[in-house]
Amino acid sequence: MAIANPSQELLAGCALAADMLLAKEGAEDAQAQAQAAVAAFVKPFNRMRFIETEEREDIYTALCGLLEELPKGALERQALLDVFEEERDF
Repeated sequence: MAIANPSQELLAGCALAADMLLAKEGAEDAQAQAQAAVAAFVKPFNRMRFIETEEREDIYTALCGLLEELPKGALERQALLDVFEEERDF
């Protein structure tokens, strides 16, 4: 089943990463999975031609809101936000 939008894809990727942590499959693997999910989240927005300041702020706020849904301390949130900053072209 295809995921309908970038937010759902990000949440699914980060949820998988959190599950990996809970299953004790390794924090490094979980963090890498979450970082890949954030990079995938950014890609559709990078393809948009006209993103203004307000939209940039909305995208960042949405990402922060999604990351807040993760269990506290499960992943390095700042590292995930750093991936967002590195990957975005807008």
